[in-house]
Amino acid sequence: MSNWRKDHLGASSSEPLKVIIIGNGPSGICLSYLLSGYTPYVKPDAVHPHPLLQRKLSEAPGVSILDQDLDYLSEGLEGRCQSPVALLFDALLRPDTDFGGNTESVLTWKLQKERAIPHVVLGRNLPGGAWHSIEGSMVTLSQGQWMGLPDLEVKDWMRRKRRGLRNSRATAGDIAHYYRDYVNKKGLGQSFVSGAVVTAVEWGIPEPSGSGAQDPSPLFQVSGFLTAEDQSQQPFSLCAHNVVLDDPGLVFNQLPKMLYPEYHKVHQMMREQSILSPSPYEGYRSLPEHQLLLFKEDRQALFQDPQGLHKVFGLSLVLVLIGSHPDLSFLPGAGAHLAVDPDQPLSAKRNPIDVEPFTYQSTQQEGLYAVGPLAGDNFVRFVQGGALAVASSLLRKEARKPP
Repeated sequence: MSNWRKDHLGASSSEPLKVIIIGNGPSGICLSYLLSGYTPYVKPDAVHPHPLLQRKLSEAPGVSILDQDLDYLSEGLEGRCQSPVALLFDALLRPDTDFGGNTESVLTWKLQKERAIPHVVLGRNLPGGAWHSIEGSMVTLSQGQWMGLPDLEVKDWMRRKRRGLRNSRATAGDIAHYYRDYVNKKGLGQSFVSGAVVTAVEWGIPEPSGSGAQDPSPLFQVSGFLTAEDQSQQPFSLCAHNVVLDDPGLVFNQLPKMLYPEYHKVHQMMREQSILSPSPYEGYRSLPEHQLLLFKEDRQALFQDPQGLHKVFGLSLVLVLIGSHPDLSFLPGAGAHLAVDPDQPLSAKRNPIDVEPFTYQSTQQEGLYAVGPLAGDNFVRFVQGGALAVASSLLRKEARKPP
């Protein structure tokens, strides 16, 4: 990693990079794994419990999933995700997990270095992204087995660490450690640069003269600064043929009641509470459809109810929990024109970046990809499908280039 920083971040490189991944969360880690030459194949003796998918998989024995038609393979799959490729990859990695089963993945992985695509992953934190910013003792919403990345199950990793899942879930600290360890164990560290803050991404930059490109095409220019151990900032500017955006934030949505009873209990408390009657729950009061107007110096807060009446409540602590919002300020116009509805604010839940469903490439800008919550995939178990789609697209681009 230090050599990469010295050669590329310390000075401008005349040779454009193939791919720059902005964000080192689970999506970025999984994509780096795929771009490093790790290639998924269906095990010769594997039988998938989904009959239609099994029939399709048997039609191309010995052909990598990356080289197959993802549209065709994912047709007919259903689940708690809108992305067909995400459902496909999840079904291959965890065939019957939604039915409470623990059938092993039907995939086997081969390291084929000749298929690797040079890339770099830029992240503010250590590999794992926002997981390193969460209180380590917090328990994950998703089951621990759903937090894993390809070819290294969380339960196996925790067993080797002499750790255990708590009611089938892991702590945020364990998951952060797992992601960092995954990068090391899979030999991906040379592509990761931590402490990198991206401040601008521009496109339409001409190919440098003398680069040897037979078909020069406009490039992306990624600029920012690298924070050193002494907190000094070193600016960098890199050019690349492709850029992948990986939102480092965490978004939780659509929590099944059977798996998350405590969250549904809170929702029940919110619905059953009436401000006009004594609370059935000691120490809890909900204020539905109220608007916070003012925090007063005497530890009181002023609210306005739906009828416009003002009410004052005493308080001792305030937590602002308004959900996550992607920060794409480094893009022109903060990336608003890339959204499904460019006239509305970009939102991971309601208005994500508009991408092609089987490549995750932006419909507005060739060479720009988005994965994870930015593309509408809000669970770790599903963000990996976006990485599969991007890797497949990039490999096809490389195959089309003249020798």
